[in-house]
Amino acid sequence: MALLVALIAWTAAYQYKRDYTVEVADLRSTPYLSGFNDIEKSTTDPTLSYRWSKGSAEVDFPGIGNQPVQITISTIGARPNGEPPAIMFTARGEQFTLQTQAGEHSDTFFVDRGTQPLDGDLDIHFSVPAFTPPGDARELGVIIRRVVVQPADYGVRPPVFPPVGTLGLLMVGLVGLYGLFLLLSRRRTWALGAVWAGALLATLGILFARPDLALLADELPVVLAWAIGLGLAAQGCMALLLRRGSEARYPVPLALALLAFAFAFMLRFGGLIYPQFLTSDLLLHVHNVQDVLGGNLVFTEPLPDGRAVPYPPAYYLLVSALSIFTGNSDAGLGLALKWSASVLDAVACLALLWAGSHVWTTDDGRRTTASSRRSVSCSQSGALAALAYLAVPGVFDLFSAGNYTNLFGQSVLNITLLGGLIYLADRGGLGRAAPLLLALGFGLTMLGHYGMMLGTLGILGIFALWTLIITLRKSGEPARAWILLGAGGAALLGSFVLYYWRFLENIAGQFGDFFGKLGGTSSSPVSATGDSVKPSFGESVLKLPGKAGQLLGGLTAITGLAGVALLPRTMAAVRALLLSWLAATLVFALLDQAVGDSVRWYYLGAVPLALLAGRFLSLLAARRGPARLITALLVAVTLLQMLTYWVGLIYTRYH
Repeated sequence: MALLVALIAWTAAYQYKRDYTVEVADLRSTPYLSGFNDIEKSTTDPTLSYRWSKGSAEVDFPGIGNQPVQITISTIGARPNGEPPAIMFTARGEQFTLQTQAGEHSDTFFVDRGTQPLDGDLDIHFSVPAFTPPGDARELGVIIRRVVVQPADYGVRPPVFPPVGTLGLLMVGLVGLYGLFLLLSRRRTWALGAVWAGALLATLGILFARPDLALLADELPVVLAWAIGLGLAAQGCMALLLRRGSEARYPVPLALALLAFAFAFMLRFGGLIYPQFLTSDLLLHVHNVQDVLGGNLVFTEPLPDGRAVPYPPAYYLLVSALSIFTGNSDAGLGLALKWSASVLDAVACLALLWAGSHVWTTDDGRRTTASSRRSVSCSQSGALAALAYLAVPGVFDLFSAGNYTNLFGQSVLNITLLGGLIYLADRGGLGRAAPLLLALGFGLTMLGHYGMMLGTLGILGIFALWTLIITLRKSGEPARAWILLGAGGAALLGSFVLYYWRFLENIAGQFGDFFGKLGGTSSSPVSATGDSVKPSFGESVLKLPGKAGQLLGGLTAITGLAGVALLPRTMAAVRALLLSWLAATLVFALLDQAVGDSVRWYYLGAVPLALLAGRFLSLLAARRGPARLITALLVAVTLLQMLTYWVGLIYTRYH
């Protein structure tokens, strides 16, 4: 029934007739173009952005539906030598001739439904007399400025025939969404609700963003298939980690965390492969992986200020293993980077459920061994923490910039430190393998990203200070804290023995430059951008709360900080590690304001804030009545902020 209603609603939505414009010299139009040269700017005042076509070029309008239309094409036909040419173009099987002019000129043509009325994509193919100017190897045709498609009649008749292909893919998407929710939550009502919500969102897309929806529909089945497969694998792993019997394998908190993991993956991977997405550093990492495949494991990369720093290869070795399936081309390795980074970062949602289920005490703050009582309140804390992390906007900033090694290092550190919290709480049955696993996690972090090694040292350094104090005061039982620190120390020693000893001069130079910046004298190379004007430290600090609210999510940051006050006093080591994590985040945030090029503090602090936010929201929801509604609204608002931020990055950043 839901699928039938969706099909009827979508068909009706397509009857809303709209204009469509492709500005050829706009980077946001790139997914709809082929056979064009790169964007150029004129030397005139004001400047003019334009693209030369090649001899064969195409402008596509996918998924807009089939109806009689008017196509207006604006061109500039001026050439260094010779007269402006006549060009040919075809649309829906019809052929047209357009005589260009030396200046910008527009011509309008009527195009009927064509011989395939159920084909809802409008593809305009240009055939242009091409030339190659002296000293320029490019094939140039004419400058096509824009293409506008308008309905021939805005009335109800003639009707718009919806694109069968796009509708079919959207139907597959609804079926996949139903399967995802049913398999991961085991709740049919949730699955049906997801279908209705998906149908509504698709209807809105048809009304207001048809070409964009068509691009999304092409990727939807693949993304959903991966989400279902990964979600089922995560379901099995969490059943083992949480040690639940078959009768309690699908409680609400577990279902929420599994769905948070699945959607975290879909948002990350789906956004990265969406045709509108642009990034700055993807090819840098692709070429580094190719270097690793060629046997080179030792290299540096420059910071934004030009200072060369070590670039450890642990993540590149992982992606090299994936190249067995993707090949070693730029496109194949780029896909492996996007997929692996999306999976690793999404795993934080599962790790937060794991930690929330084993670290916290019950709602009233008293420790208990009654697993049935603990699982209700503490698993709920972990599930809400998973949703809070899903909603952190700043994580997407790194995906947008293409900081893949940073994503790897932080993802591993998140899992390691959450495991460390469980170990310090003496819960979760990690047993004698815990120190080895912690050392392995810290080691992979340090060998995955140099900046994350510094971030790890910042956290462990503050935690070591606390451990030393309680040891000297004999005011606690620091044995497990020292073991955790020993694991970090072993990882640090191992990472230097295996890798960093080769870069002692680079590291010393960076630290010298860092202290020079703090002291007002710096010997760092000049930035490639030539920027020299920087706001004062005081001005930057005043802007820090707003920046933190944007990157961490205002409500997540507030509820996370509120959760600090609710840390159980009986769990001193757990409290100390969490506070050390947050303190290191604050230190790096202040250093970022002072000197720049610091550890990405907002990503470093996202997981501990999410864990504490989950604790706060769980205790709030336990009050019942309006408190549950308030909790739901807080989660919904944070998720909406994240979606707004991510969509903005996809459509505007680097465009």
